[in-house]
Amino acid sequence: MGQQAIGQDHRLGGPAVLKQHPQARQLLPGWDGRRPARGYGVGRPTLFRDRHPGRLDDRVALIRGATHAVTPSVTVNTSQPHDYAVSQVHEAIAEATQKLADVGIDSARVDAELLAEFALGVPRNRLPIAADPPPERLDLLRRLVAARATRVPVQYLTGLAPFRYLELAVGPGAFIPRPETELLVDWGLARLAGIEEPIVVDLASGSGAIALAVATECHGATVYAVERSTSALDWLRRNAAGTGARIVAADVTDPALLTELDGRVDLVLCNPPYVPDANPVAPEVSGYEPREAIFGGPDGLTVIGPVIARSAGLLRPGGYLGIEHDDSQGEAVPALLRADGRYEEIEDHRDLAGRPRFATARRLADCSGPASGAAPAVPRSSGPGPHREDLSQ
Repeated sequence: MGQQAIGQDHRLGGPAVLKQHPQARQLLPGWDGRRPARGYGVGRPTLFRDRHPGRLDDRVALIRGATHAVTPSVTVNTSQPHDYAVSQVHEAIAEATQKLADVGIDSARVDAELLAEFALGVPRNRLPIAADPPPERLDLLRRLVAARATRVPVQYLTGLAPFRYLELAVGPGAFIPRPETELLVDWGLARLAGIEEPIVVDLASGSGAIALAVATECHGATVYAVERSTSALDWLRRNAAGTGARIVAADVTDPALLTELDGRVDLVLCNPPYVPDANPVAPEVSGYEPREAIFGGPDGLTVIGPVIARSAGLLRPGGYLGIEHDDSQGEAVPALLRADGRYEEIEDHRDLAGRPRFATARRLADCSGPASGAAPAVPRSSGPGPHREDLSQ
């Protein structure tokens, strides 16, 4: 299945919002924020054949490492420099890769290709055969690379973040979804198999990655996406339009959150802020992503504890909870689940790199309150009750 683009005008929204950032205004002067239209140079390959008619066979022979062209009467001396054209796209990507590598970006080649795909309007897999682009597109690419070299996240520059089968609109104020979170969604979807019209709650939804993945992959599910950040809510609303997800503007640590759903929810998933405050993070994270979506207090568990307590109230007997956590919390989070006293089948799961990544549990059927001595859920903030939005249309 190919990626599904969702959200209203998300291909224009991300870059346009980026221009609000002071560095972006400096690095991208005069750019109106529009995503370049796809289409130039994506027809038949024109890079070599049209500019050097009759010599394509020679090039094929060189690519195959042969010393003779396909036509035996033509000899190619591979030890001497040749005059075959090198595409401007190839040169631009090589230059971008070097520039990004020089500032210590490990994913320099991938980032260069993603920015070229965006700036030139050519799918990444067609870049090697793309025709020379208009000068203004190469100029845009250079400016985007200059911005990336200052550690602006690629996703903020393109306005898009891939997640499973979705492309989510993201920009300043939005937490960028990570590939590791897809494993949590996989686990959650497997728990919903065979349940007709399940009820799912995504706590700390951010730009909506988990909630919208479930809403689009589990037909018939009623999905609630809970988020308190006003900037994140803007991105969540844009991405959720037309998906049927129900947005709840509220604090996930509020003990009164969604009390009307108590005992009815089949699955709670959560990717909370969990990085301990003192932990170092990449410049892309510390300089651009919202701090409240990343850091979770001195031990990283400030939000996770109340989420565990509230989820036990929301879940039906036998319902499931899955919480992503820091790789240093592989023992701490399962311990919190055990201490609550309302869960069984508690297990920690590793990501593809073998690091502890998320904990899961199942709601017990024969208890209603937290275990004696369990920490109460303390809300992070006080204020008006949750505001619910139904974006099913």
